[in-house]
Amino acid sequence: MKNIIKFVCVGALALGSVSCDLDIPPKTMLPNDDVTTLAYASSVRGGVYRIFRSIFMGEYVYYPDYYSDLFNELSSSSNRGGMMYRWNIYSSDNDVATNWNRHYAILANVNFLLDKIEAMYDGLAAEEQAVLDVYIGEMHLLRAMTLRSAALRYCKDYEPATAATDFGVPVVTTYDVTERPSRGSLADTYKRITEDIAVAERLVTTDGYADAAYVTADAVTAFKAQVYLDMHMYAEASAAASSLYASYPLVNNAEELENMWRKDRSTETIFQPAMTKNDLFGRYTDYHAGQWDDVLGDYRCDVAYIPEQWVCDLYDEENDWRYGPYVDVQHINNMADEKVVGVVLTKLRGNTEFQTSTNLNWYNMPKVLRIADMYLIDAEAKYRSGGDAAAPLNALRAARGLAATEATGDALFKEIQNERTREMIAEGGRIPDLKRWHIGFSRDKQTARGLLFGQTGHDMKVAADADRLVWPIPRADILSNPNLKGQQNPGWGE
Repeated sequence: MKNIIKFVCVGALALGSVSCDLDIPPKTMLPNDDVTTLAYASSVRGGVYRIFRSIFMGEYVYYPDYYSDLFNELSSSSNRGGMMYRWNIYSSDNDVATNWNRHYAILANVNFLLDKIEAMYDGLAAEEQAVLDVYIGEMHLLRAMTLRSAALRYCKDYEPATAATDFGVPVVTTYDVTERPSRGSLADTYKRITEDIAVAERLVTTDGYADAAYVTADAVTAFKAQVYLDMHMYAEASAAASSLYASYPLVNNAEELENMWRKDRSTETIFQPAMTKNDLFGRYTDYHAGQWDDVLGDYRCDVAYIPEQWVCDLYDEENDWRYGPYVDVQHINNMADEKVVGVVLTKLRGNTEFQTSTNLNWYNMPKVLRIADMYLIDAEAKYRSGGDAAAPLNALRAARGLAATEATGDALFKEIQNERTREMIAEGGRIPDLKRWHIGFSRDKQTARGLLFGQTGHDMKVAADADRLVWPIPRADILSNPNLKGQQNPGWGE
């Protein structure tokens, strides 16, 4: 176990002052003299998946959410995430650095395993090599997904006309503790992403299936759809996204939507890295910390953040199946009035099978790739390219209990944006959406009686394409890596 922690931390230092915050090593670790065995590769592979899933859950998701216009901070937050919410972060901010560091720790894990596989490959039997081929393909996809995740936070939106001159993120493809990479361009970053996708597409032969815990061929296709939309390759995005519809049928009732999040089981989930109730990380306590109240016969919530009023207004309480499984009116503990009732996020209350008491423990398996996102990608791509954008949008709306929209033109695009907000809320994608759509935001706090909001930030307005929609590169990395000098994002100083 110590060995795996060591290689992660040393490898991560290739970027500069990357922290060693890995507390989730593989459950089994073989001695170093077994590094030429398939069992060793399998063990390290498990560790890579365990750290990879972390950037799709917990603080790695809700800190970007706090930074957006989806939620209001309550006075009960005790300033958890408050610096993010109020945009008081800076280039030496720990939350920004932790997010950055985790991405590069994942890359270190991936590159370590790829290097080990290359060294052991020729010495194994053909059937073992075939297993390693799949592992290689998986690691290339995880590396591509990690690079994209970092780029969505620390880079501008990908625009084909400027991608060759806009900064990307440092691309590391080998396990080399002495490497000090520069950022390169955003085009360079996406070139690496697409190259890794191509390797994954060739080597990952595992058929897709719902709730897959490991990368499958369908996961490769779904991720391609996301990348193609980023790159304005709209025909390709639409084709990739829509090719998965038949294999992952949309659910069409509240019970099945509830099961997606409270049981981590759904026909809609394409890739969901596994976790168990023994995995003690990734809590969503700030969104829905619930204690059972015998008098109420329900949970009383101690929440730090609640949906903004405009978000609440997006949901049709009478008809939208997501009202209840995603957001709902519940009792909120509040210092001013214990009888406060407001709309809270219920989507991430946690898997009931992980609970050990009547209190909610807020653990969910992260849904890294979902078919609903594919419908939204298809709709946006078709809108951008003059196709029938209403068809995939209305298919998703129908499955969620909503009537078809007859909107056209700009109004149709607004419906696509609203549907993405309703469906993908609290999955960490709002800031990338705002950047891709080139729009700003204006917060409006929820109007439920008696709520005590944080002192500032609830009336913030941010212009479209504001510099600070792009997070800063951690100052410590710039100071320790001479090749990053002069490569800080605009608006953050050096």
